[in-house]
Amino acid sequence: MMCSRMLKHEKHGAIYEAGERILNGLNKGYEKLLKGALRMRWLVVGLALVAVVGMGVLFGMLKSELAPTEDLGLVLGVGIGARRCHPGLYRQVRPADGGDLQNHSRDGALLHGGRLPGG
Repeated sequence: MMCSRMLKHEKHGAIYEAGERILNGLNKGYEKLLKGALRMRWLVVGLALVAVVGMGVLFGMLKSELAPTEDLGLVLGVGIGARRCHPGLYRQVRPADGGDLQNHSRDGALLHGGRLPGG
């Protein structure tokens, strides 16, 4: 009882009212669409089955490959080392790894690039 005296009905602006009309129209249209789908439920189920079978056929037509054929097996890694770090020092510390990699150094950055086995 007291709420009816405290709460007052507010008037909304023109933009709010236009938005409400649009949303109410969408709601009514969706309701009609759902009622129509429920009246023709066998048609809806049939279309769903056709879609599922079509997806299965299209999936069967796909090529089965893990990696694309354009993959060259090239890996590039970038590492920022200490100021005096350079490819020559790397080859002294790890001589077995240094011969196979392409090393480039600029401003303390050491770049390593090499091919993967089998690539």
